[in-house]
Amino acid sequence: MPHLRIKNIGPIKYADIELNKVNVIMGPQSSGKSTINKIACYCSWVEKKISLDQSFDYFLKEGVFIEELARFHKLTGYFKETSEIEYHSETINLKYIYKDKEPVINWKNQFGYKRIKLSYIPAERNIVSMISDWKEVSLPNNNIRNFMADWNKARKIFTPEKHIHLPFLEIDYYYDEKSDMDYIQNQDGTVIQLMDASSGLQSMIPLVVLRSYFAEWIYTNEEPRSIASKERDSRFLNILISTLSKQDGGIQFTELEPYIIPYIATAGTGFFIEEPELNLFPSTQRDILYNLISSVQQREDDSLILTTHSPYILYALNNCMLGFQVKETMPKTEQESLASRQSWIDPSLVSAWEIKDGKLVDIKNSRLNTIGDHYFNTIMNEVMDEYYAMLKYIKRTK
Repeated sequence: MPHLRIKNIGPIKYADIELNKVNVIMGPQSSGKSTINKIACYCSWVEKKISLDQSFDYFLKEGVFIEELARFHKLTGYFKETSEIEYHSETINLKYIYKDKEPVINWKNQFGYKRIKLSYIPAERNIVSMISDWKEVSLPNNNIRNFMADWNKARKIFTPEKHIHLPFLEIDYYYDEKSDMDYIQNQDGTVIQLMDASSGLQSMIPLVVLRSYFAEWIYTNEEPRSIASKERDSRFLNILISTLSKQDGGIQFTELEPYIIPYIATAGTGFFIEEPELNLFPSTQRDILYNLISSVQQREDDSLILTTHSPYILYALNNCMLGFQVKETMPKTEQESLASRQSWIDPSLVSAWEIKDGKLVDIKNSRLNTIGDHYFNTIMNEVMDEYYAMLKYIKRTK
C-alpha cells in the first residue's frame, strides 16, 4: 500500500501514514481531515497519470504539481515555504518541497502499475439533487465538477428496470431518461423526485449510486474507450517492447501479457469519501458504513479513505472488525442475525487516525484490534459530567 507523508499544509503540521485497504480519519471541523484525503487522492491520480503516460514530464513543468493540486481540490492558500509532500507506491517515488517548485519523481517499478479507478465523493454531494437542467451546468474544473460528471454518467445506468434498491430504507432509486430526472420510489409505491426528497436522501443517494457504479457496474460492463486512450495504450506497448527487447535473449509475445493486462484492465477502485454520515439517522449511518466496507472487499485492489465526525461510523466499523475476530467461535445462527455479518473485515486491513493539534494519532487498540479511546469518548464524558453536576439540584416532587 502507498506511504504518504504531509508536512505543513493547511492545518496539518505533520502526517505520516501507510495507507491501508480501509482508512478512517476523524477530527473536529477544519482540523485537516479533508486536506489529507484530498492529497492522498491527488497523489494516486499523479501515479496513475505518470504510469499511463509513461512520463514524468507533465509534473516537472514549473509549478504544475502544486497548482493542479490547489486548483482541483480547492486548496489555494494552504501552502507555505515549509510545505512538503512525499508519496511512495509500488510504482513511483515522489517528493515535493514547496520552495523547490518542482517534485522529484523516479520509477520504483516502471511497468508495475495496476489501473485503478478513482472516485472522490465530496461533502457537497447533495448539489446534484438541486440541478434540474444538466445542460446548463457550468463549474470550475475542480473535484466538485469531476464528481458531478461521474454522477451524471453513473445515474443513467440505473433505469426503472435496473433500479437500485436500498434495503436498509426499503426504497428504490432510478433515473428517467425521458424527463432527465432522478426519482425515489417508496415501499408503498409513492414516487418523488430526488430534488424534493429529504436532505438525508439527497446526501445518501449520490454516494450509493457512485458506490454501485464504481464497485460493481464497471466490472461487469465494458466502458467505451476514447481515441486518446487507445493511442496512449499503443504508446505504452511500444515503450514496453522497446525496454524489454533490450534484455538478454530479447522478448517473446507471451512475456508481455503480465504487463499489459494490469495496465489495460481495471484492477480496483479507490474511494475517497468525505463524511458519509451527512444528514443521516444513526442507524442509516451504520448501514452505509457496512455497505461501503462490504463493497471494498470484493477486490484485492479496492480501497477506501473516509473522513468522519460521527461516533456511529466508528462504532459500526468496530463491529466489522470484531465480527471478523469472533467468527470462528460465534454460533452460525447468531452470526446470521447480525447486520454487520457481510461486512466483517480483517482488522489488519483497517487503519484509523484522529487529528490532534495538526498531527495524526493512531487510535487502533493493539490489544483488541479495534478502535479504542478517542475524542468522542472525551466529549461524551464532558457532556455527561455537566448533566450529573446539575442533576443533584433538581427539585423532586413526591
